Amino acid sequence: MASFIDQVLLVLTTTPGNLTYHLVLTFTIAATLQISLPLIGRNHLPQGRRLVIGLTILLSVRLIHFIAAIFSWQAVTQIPEIHFALLDRAITALSLVIIVWLWAFPEPSSSADRSFGLLGALTLTFLIFSTIWWTNGSQLTPFNSSEPDVLWQTFSIFLIFLGGILLVVRLPVGWGIGLVCMVILFTGHLVHLVSPVPNADYPGIVRLAQLAAYPLLFFLPQRFPLTFAKRQAAHLSADSSWANTALNEATIHSIRDLATENTPTLVYPALTHTIAHLMSSDVCLLLSTNAPEDSIHIDFGYDLIREETIPATSFKPDQIPSLAYALIEEKPLRLNDDETASDQISLGTALNLSHSGPILAVPLLDSSGKAHLSIVLLSPYSNRQWDEEDEDFLVNLTASFTPILVRTRQFQELENHIDQLKQALQDAESRAQKVSQLNKTLITELTTLQENVTQEQSRTESLAALISTHFSSAEGIEDTFDEFKHILTSAPDALKHEQADDGHQSIQEDLQLALEEITHLKASLSAAREHIQELEESSSTPNDIEGRDLTISNIAQELRLPLSSILGYTEVLLTSSTNALNLPQRKLLERIKTSSQRLVGLLEDLSQLAVPQDREVSTQPLSLLALIEETVAFTHQGLRRKKLTLKTDIPGKLPQIQADRNLLRQLIVNLINEAIRATPSGESIAITVSSKDPTIPPDSILLQISDSGPGIPPIELSQVFASTQSPHQTAPDNISDLALSTLKHHFESQGGRVWVDSVVDQGTTYSLLLSVYLPSLLASSDFPKFDEALE
Repeated sequence: MASFIDQVLLVLTTTPGNLTYHLVLTFTIAATLQISLPLIGRNHLPQGRRLVIGLTILLSVRLIHFIAAIFSWQAVTQIPEIHFALLDRAITALSLVIIVWLWAFPEPSSSADRSFGLLGALTLTFLIFSTIWWTNGSQLTPFNSSEPDVLWQTFSIFLIFLGGILLVVRLPVGWGIGLVCMVILFTGHLVHLVSPVPNADYPGIVRLAQLAAYPLLFFLPQRFPLTFAKRQAAHLSADSSWANTALNEATIHSIRDLATENTPTLVYPALTHTIAHLMSSDVCLLLSTNAPEDSIHIDFGYDLIREETIPATSFKPDQIPSLAYALIEEKPLRLNDDETASDQISLGTALNLSHSGPILAVPLLDSSGKAHLSIVLLSPYSNRQWDEEDEDFLVNLTASFTPILVRTRQFQELENHIDQLKQALQDAESRAQKVSQLNKTLITELTTLQENVTQEQSRTESLAALISTHFSSAEGIEDTFDEFKHILTSAPDALKHEQADDGHQSIQEDLQLALEEITHLKASLSAAREHIQELEESSSTPNDIEGRDLTISNIAQELRLPLSSILGYTEVLLTSSTNALNLPQRKLLERIKTSSQRLVGLLEDLSQLAVPQDREVSTQPLSLLALIEETVAFTHQGLRRKKLTLKTDIPGKLPQIQADRNLLRQLIVNLINEAIRATPSGESIAITVSSKDPTIPPDSILLQISDSGPGIPPIELSQVFASTQSPHQTAPDNISDLALSTLKHHFESQGGRVWVDSVVDQGTTYSLLLSVYLPSLLASSDFPKFDEALE
């Protein structure tokens, strides 16, 4: 017996006997394919199409193997025999992939198709790598028992084992026969792996197992009965058994609802109840397809046996492949009872039934031949088999109900359109409310803007009044300067008659310098007047106003220097030219001095008023000692004019402070001027700086300016930094109080603090709390200690 098997294996693995093996397998697959073709021609089932496609691929692979065997026998090519052995293992594994796919997944499954497609690609890739591997190695030994052969056999056994598990788990139609096929193939590969034929290149026992297993492929097309057909509706005979079907009261009410109602919530229950009763069906379902969601819906269902409705549910097409295909293709469908088919399993699970029973489905076609709904009848209780007569009757019955469903669908579309219009109206109302709210917001913003414009106009009018006052004062001063220029021009001639000593020579030089300063000041005043008039004539947009304020501030700075020089020369002439000038000339000099001082005050107020309320400040590290020295020099004329004494108590070394230089300097100047105005002539003013006072916060410096004036009553203290007249103000045209409130606002916005304390008949103290610049500490060794009175 062993010798006989050896002879059989020898015939299957050597030429020309091995051609018989290839012919048997090829003709077996071709015959199975021929039996499967009617599944496409008559049934139109997706299972039949998948079967035909799989068998076609399998037949093509086996034909390639057969042709390769002929080439090897006839030595047509120069390819070594060992490469044909590798091709034999690869085609065997690829055939297993196709066979497992056909047995385990008869119904459409995109995930399974992709997975087995990937296995096929992996098989071809393995063929390429094993060919390269074997070509680079030794090719003198037989292929059986080689490392590539062991790997191929292991891979084939894995595929067969995977197919067996899938059959047992999924239990498709005919899974038992498929499992027998897997067992036969598994046995052949396992025997070859354990006990291969020595000194051979082909696995004879594997080929013998294939010859035994491949005929079982004939059972593949028999899993799907040929009961699906599309026919024209036949005319029912007058003596048909359906004509005598009795109508109960519930069915009559359902028919009445079909004739009178338009809403789907009433028409669908009436339709399923009527058809279930007329067809004597256990269950009647109304299904629809929803292409955008790629799903099948049960819109409504009725269980005639239980007399209860079936809730709506949805299915994926791969859950009910046969029924989904019939609905999409708009074809009738009859499926016999098969407890392992996906359609019956999915419907039974969704309806809480042990099984769905036989299925009869008919599409509801409208006048255009399109089907939006389908009627599906099930027999889970009676297990009634649907025949051609049942199908014909249901086709005619649904044709009579189609106009009702078309009317219902049109009514539903109309209601949906009305709902859309209502929603659009609600959206429009919502947008109108938003627009109204936006309009109110814009009105509020416009009102605020108008208030800001009004405030800016008021400020502009105040500035215009001050400019007008400035022009009138400047014109008077120009006339006085013309007289003074005449005096200064004639003064040198008068001095010629006097004794030429050093004092007269100095007076003559001062006269010459004063003359030059007056000429420069007149030119500056004329240019400033023209520039300001141009600014007044320009538009009053925010950018123009900001530019105008900056220009006015710059003009005030330019005019302040020559005025200060003129004041200095005037004081020198008044104190040094006792014999050079007569009494009228001295009075004229006094008038020039007073007018110049008044013009300096106007320029200070003008520069402060030109600073907007929302001015941006830029802080920087500053030396407080240097800043105090600068402000004292700036107010020195006022101190000398009232013969005031300036007393200071300032440490020699102070840390730097963090502040806006221009802002802090102007604030200190204004506070010193307030102290000068309040202090009687011959009295003193004190400046005190403290950095280690326990009453002040850490990292802060306290700067105090005290006068010895009459003090401010408590009721008036709150008005010191308000936009009202200063308590010490004596001239009604002075507006330094507005500048002081503006400076206080900007200074405190930087984190500083300004306040005032006063005792009636004892004096007033202005306090500034400054922030220390932490990164560094300035040692003012180059600034002298203010420990003596400054006159």
